Amino acid sequence: MGEKEGTIAVSDGNRRMEIPSEGISFEGLRPPNPRKKSRRERGFSTLSLDFKPEVLEEMKARAEQEGLKLRSWARKVLLEALGKDPSINPKEVMEAYRVLAGQVARVGNNINQIARWCNKARAVDRDVLEVLEKMDQRLARILEAVAP
Repeated sequence: MGEKEGTIAVSDGNRRMEIPSEGISFEGLRPPNPRKKSRRERGFSTLSLDFKPEVLEEMKARAEQEGLKLRSWARKVLLEALGKDPSINPKEVMEAYRVLAGQVARVGNNINQIARWCNKARAVDRDVLEVLEKMDQRLARILEAVAP
């Protein structure tokens, strides 16, 4: 759980954010692997480079301008130079899916509330139909964002 009640802390290594936990279900998710594999076990290698202090300061300044830590910025620059897409970061993808899961859960909760109201009232009026249309549009936008 996050520091604030009713939130979940999410981090991609560079940024930390609190997202509302209301409506998010972790049912069906596997618990994390108790022994996380090392970076080397996952196929990563380390590269160490030496720079003159003035060059290092310039690199730090550029990284800061982009809102990244030096390590992340350097990795991004090197991958771009190789023609690779550094923007696909598994942690960021997971963060996006968590946020989308929360949005979809909220929409689902709203639909259930409307269904309960309709069942009690035994009628559907124009306002309810308008809300349902808006929710349908919202779900379509979410699906567009997720679709490849």
